[in-house]
Order: sequence, then structure tokens, then C-alpha cells
Amino acid sequence: MSVLPDARPGVESPLARSRRVAFVTPVVLLVVFGLVLGGQILLLVEDGQAVMRSQRVLGAAHQTLLQVTDQEVGARSYLLARDARFLASFDRATPRASFDQLRQLTADDPGQQGRLDGVRERYERWLAAVSPALQPGAVASADAIARDLGRMDGVREGMREAIEREDALLRERAASLAASTTRTGGLFVGLLVGSAALLAWLSRRQLSALAVVFEAALESERRAREVAALEEWIR
Repeated sequence: MSVLPDARPGVESPLARSRRVAFVTPVVLLVVFGLVLGGQILLLVEDGQAVMRSQRVLGAAHQTLLQVTDQEVGARSYLLARDARFLASFDRATPRASFDQLRQLTADDPGQQGRLDGVRERYERWLAAVSPALQPGAVASADAIARDLGRMDGVREGMREAIEREDALLRERAASLAASTTRTGGLFVGLLVGSAALLAWLSRRQLSALAVVFEAALESERRAREVAALEEWIR
């Protein structure tokens, strides 16, 4: 009967230890691999979402500027020509809804929200000033018309500043996304190569340990046979 070395009660044999290491090591590597790579992927997703938010903000900002411009053109044309047909574009435009959408989209950027709130205040002052002159039968002097229409310059300038700020933020976020993509790819390859190298080293070490164990077992078997043969000869 073969006898493995260190096969004593309460003492883990080298073979059992090798089996345990061979089982535990891949599991630990898989957990570490998943945690590290998962964390990097979460960062990548966050960067991607930030880029999409900036793109939506830019789209909404351009739409808001278009709506405001439509109202301005309609009001200006009506006040100059007194033709009610020009009020159609003024009535169709919905800058307030666009401003509301922008405020929701910039919830993560208080600075941009404050900038857009200031633009909306200027727009509301312009609308309050120009609306009475657009009523049927209303009469406004040329100076009053010029003054009221001039208020829109601040609105357009504020919207352009907000768009420029968001465009710069988009470039920053796009650069961060590109860097995260590169890091994620490099991390994946690095973890894969590192894990493979570590597993190969551990496998070689375990095979060497197993070879020693089996050599010791064979030696124990040989000695046991010699002892048995000697006892048989003595009897």
C-alpha cells in the first residue's frame, strides 16, 4: 500500500495543499479581474453619459436660440410693417419650453444653470416689454421699438456664451471618454496577460510540487516493500 508523506491526522498533505491552491487561485484572480475591470468600465460609462448630456444640452441650446430668434424676427417685422402675418412666427415659437428643457439637462452643472437662468431673465424682460406693442391697435414710438428690440441683444449674447461653454465642456468630456476607452483596453489586456502569466507560474510550481510528492510517495512505497520483504524473510 502506498503511503504519501505527511499524511498524518490534522496535517494537510502537500497534495491536498496543491489541490487547494489550484482551485482557489483562479477564483481569486477572476474576482480581482472582475472588480478592477468592472470599476474601469463604470468610469467609461460615466464618461460616455457625460458626453451624451453635453450633446443634448448643445442641441437644446441651439433650439432655444432658434426659438428666441424666431420671436424676435416676428416681433421686429410686425412692428416695422404692422402686418399681422409676421406674428405667426412669434406665436409659434416656444422659448419658455426650451428654457425649461435646458434647465433639466444642466442639472449636473450649476454654473451653466445660473448662466442660462440669467439669459431667461433677460428674455422675460424683453417679452414683457415688447408684448404690449404687439397688441392690436397698440402704437409705439420708433425709439421705444428700438429700445425693446435692443434688449434681445443680451439674450442672444448670453445664449452664445452658454453654447460656447457647453461646447468646451463637450470637448473636455470627449477627451476624457477617449482616455477612459484607452485605459479600459490597456487594463483589460494587462490583466489578461498578467493573469495568464501568474497562472502559468503557479501551474509550473504546482506541477513541480506534485512531482516531489509523487517521488516521495514512490520512495515510501519502495521502502515499505523492502520492509515487508525483510519481515517475510525473517519469518
